[in-house]
Amino acid sequence: MSTSMKSKVFALALLASFAVPASFAGFNNGNKVTLGGEDAFRIMGSAEGFSPEKRAWHAQDALDNALVRASSTAPAAVTVQRMNGAFIVALDGYKVATADGNSAQLEGCSPEELAHRWADSIRNFLSDSSRADNYIASLKNPHQVDANVAMVERRLYAPAGLKMAVRLDQPISFATVKAGDVITGTVREQCRMGNYAIPAGAVVTGKVVELDNDAYSVSFTTLRLPSGTEVAINAGLTYGTVVATKGPHLVSTYAIPSGHANGIPEVAGRIPASVALGAVGANDQTTIVMHRGSDVLTIDQPLAVVLQETAPITVVSVGGEM
Repeated sequence: MSTSMKSKVFALALLASFAVPASFAGFNNGNKVTLGGEDAFRIMGSAEGFSPEKRAWHAQDALDNALVRASSTAPAAVTVQRMNGAFIVALDGYKVATADGNSAQLEGCSPEELAHRWADSIRNFLSDSSRADNYIASLKNPHQVDANVAMVERRLYAPAGLKMAVRLDQPISFATVKAGDVITGTVREQCRMGNYAIPAGAVVTGKVVELDNDAYSVSFTTLRLPSGTEVAINAGLTYGTVVATKGPHLVSTYAIPSGHANGIPEVAGRIPASVALGAVGANDQTTIVMHRGSDVLTIDQPLAVVLQETAPITVVSVGGEM
C-alpha cells in the first residue's frame, strides 16, 4: 500500500506575487523596490538584458543585504556615485542600483537626477530610525542565529518531491508502533540546491500517524539545522538512497541576507534559479505505509524524507556557481 503525491513547484508568475509574512524580508512589488512593506522607488526601463521587474529583484536583494551589512544606516550613508561611467546608488559603500538611461528617459530626467531621486527615497525611509531598525531586524530574525552565521544561511522554496537521505535515530518496529510515537532522523548527506544545501547533520522530527486498518505512516514536521535554526515541513518517509534527478526544478529565496556568488553579493539575490535537486528515483514520491507485523525499519536501512508540499527550507552556503 502506498501514497502518491503530486509535485508542486511554484511558477515564476505566482512567485512574483507571493504574499510574504511581515516578519520576513521584503519582496519587490513588480518593478518597485520596497522598504518596510511600502514602495520606495521604481525601475522603469530594461537594461543589460533584464526586465524592470527582474532589475527590481536585484535591487531589492542588494538593498536588503546592504542594510544588514552596513556599519551605518543613517540617511547620510546613502550616496550617489559614479561607477564605470554610470550613476549608482550605494548604502555605506554597498551598491544598491544603477540609474540607467532608459529608466531616466521614461521618468523624464537624467540618469544622475534619477539616482538622486532613488537615493532620496531610501534616505526618507532611514530618517525614521525606529521604523528602519524594525525592518532591518526583520531581515535577520528568521535565522534565529547571530548575524555572522545568518550571512551564510538563507531560505529557499523547495518543491514537493524533494528528498533528503536520512538515518533513523531509532528503529521502528511494525509490531509495536503506535500513533503519536516521536520519530527523529539525521540527514546523512548534504542535499544540494545550486551553491546552497540542506547540510548533513540536520535533524528531522515527526510522529507516527495512524491511517486506517492498522496502517501507519510517519509525518515529519520539523527540520533543524546544526546551527539550531528550525523550519516547519510537511514530509513523509520513503525507501531508497538519494541520487541526482533529471532537473531542473524551480527554487527561489525569500529571506535575507543572501550569500555571495563568486564574491559578488548582487548576483546572489532572490532571483528564481533553476537547479537540479537531490531526489530518490527521479519522480518517485511514494511514502512508506507500515502494517502490523514483525518487520522493522532499522537505523542502517537506506531511507529518505520526501517533502509532500512545496516548503521554505533553510539552507547553508556551500560555495560554487548558483
